Amino acid sequence: MIAPADPRVLEKWPTELASLPFGSPAFKAANARLAAEDEVALAPFARAMPTWINLTSTTACNLKCFMCNQFLDPNSPKEMLDEQIYEKVVRELYPYARTMQL
Repeated sequence: MIAPADPRVLEKWPTELASLPFGSPAFKAANARLAAEDEVALAPFARAMPTWINLTSTTACNLKCFMCNQFLDPNSPKEMLDEQIYEKVVRELYPYARTMQL
């Protein structure tokens, strides 16, 4: 059974999410509906968690793409994403998101 990384998040969940199995397709769909409703309503606070994740796993690249900061700034740091941070992202955000882009 998957559970939130921090159980305190359960205290603030909208009822639409609280009744669904955490991380299930129905849970993700309900989270996406809340996000879309809040966006349309220009809500000052979001009830949903992110529905889309863009994660950069490394800044070490041997390509020379003219639009990329890594190419434009040769002094930019070349690092790999720490595995513990990646695992934290997986625990805390994957259950909500419908789209993941590496």
